[in-house]
Amino acid sequence: MPGDRETASEHGEGVAEVDGHGEEHCRKLHPTATRTRPVRTTVDLDPTLHRRLKKWTGDAAVKLDVVDVPLVEVFRALARLLILDEELAAAVLKALRDR
Repeated sequence: MPGDRETASEHGEGVAEVDGHGEEHCRKLHPTATRTRPVRTTVDLDPTLHRRLKKWTGDAAVKLDVVDVPLVEVFRALARLLILDEELAAAVLKALRDR
């Protein structure tokens, strides 16, 4: 969602860098301009996963009594839930660790 993201520098954070002697230094980040246009993300899916997701969106359309549920809307809803739902976030982190 536009405007929701804050830069690390707005929190007084920086980027940790390790020099050639193993010493860690913090380099301050410069504030970035806030995006106003949507950011495009492309996802390559395994054909079987894509087919199963399309089946799910078809079933969801019937349950919601609409003609179609676009897969992109499902991805957007999941992204929002991932940010808001700590249990879902933990489940995703576990899945990423276990892969």
